[in-house]
Amino acid sequence: MGLLFVIAIIWVLCWLIGSRKERERPVSRQSGDALSALRFRLTVNVDSKTFGDLPLEVFVLSISGPVIVPHDNYSVRYLLTAMDITDGDEDPKPLLCALDELQLQDSKVFAYQSPPNKIPYRTFVISESIQILAVPVDTLIFPAQGRRRIKFIAKISSASTGDAIVSAEYDICHDNPNPGYLDSQENQAKTEELAVQLAVAVSAIDGELHETEGKVVQTWVRKRLSTVPDEENASMKSRLNAAVSSAFRDAQSDVALDMSGLCGQLVEIAPIAERYDILKLCMKVVSADGTAKESELEFMQDIARMLDVNLDRFRAMSDKIVPVTIHEVEDVGRLLSIPPNASTTEKKEHLRKEYRKWNMRVAHSDPDVRKQATKMLDLIATARSSLDS
Repeated sequence: MGLLFVIAIIWVLCWLIGSRKERERPVSRQSGDALSALRFRLTVNVDSKTFGDLPLEVFVLSISGPVIVPHDNYSVRYLLTAMDITDGDEDPKPLLCALDELQLQDSKVFAYQSPPNKIPYRTFVISESIQILAVPVDTLIFPAQGRRRIKFIAKISSASTGDAIVSAEYDICHDNPNPGYLDSQENQAKTEELAVQLAVAVSAIDGELHETEGKVVQTWVRKRLSTVPDEENASMKSRLNAAVSSAFRDAQSDVALDMSGLCGQLVEIAPIAERYDILKLCMKVVSADGTAKESELEFMQDIARMLDVNLDRFRAMSDKIVPVTIHEVEDVGRLLSIPPNASTTEKKEHLRKEYRKWNMRVAHSDPDVRKQATKMLDLIATARSSLDS
């Protein structure tokens, strides 16, 4: 029945298993066929899952119940959205997300739409709850710090017309330890300006400022603008455009940038999801011209450390956004994260784990992933030979 097993790119970046955290018992609100004794349901659980050695807390979204469609083998899409209703249903606020794959088009607002799937029968009942998405909590940016009430909404819609067939809602409480995007507009503005400076510094590290790299920064700015009310859009656009222009002028005039101080400010004022989003922006700048130079890759590693993010998570992001196939120089030790001070036995065990990870991807449906996996397996073989010699 594999029609509902839609797993976001999150699983490629970082998937996980660990301890479950208790939450206040959520309130479920479902809607479905009023004539049926059963109802279409959405449930949201908080779990901890593991990808490699990296544990992450996730919201797991699952559905169950009846789905009635016009005919057998009907093509549908699964849609997921969420809003913060801490201040009441009449004053909802969007959740933002740091993952491109879980964003409303051209914005940072959390949303997910699956590829088309087939409902096999006109009247179909999902008798057991089936997971359709798992969202790492630390990729979500909430409106404010503290205890938040979040409403998740699931819809099944016609793949051809977009008309909703059935929908369900589920409310859950979550304790957000990080400042939200409304907590301090001053911090938010400063975070965005520092992010632009950092991205332009990455662009200039190889001594060149490419047009493709500038377009990456401009796209990031446009996404930011899409999340603010119309009355604030003009002033924010002016502020961010000025930050971009200033950063490029400084880069062209070789003005030294205090990277440690800049990253230190971001650690102090930006929640972890924002720091991952800034890292992703910088990685896209590195890969924009199709070649990742050694100086750029080393610079990115320094930034990751200074932004105080999980380095395993950083590597998973880098494997996807800056694949080995575009590296100008193949540094086997860095690419495979071989611990430099480990013993030969420990290094071999590390390489075995790397082999298992990449060997599972050689039959991936994406040809780029297959190409990268094959290249990584070649590097693992080279590293093994070096240890055996």
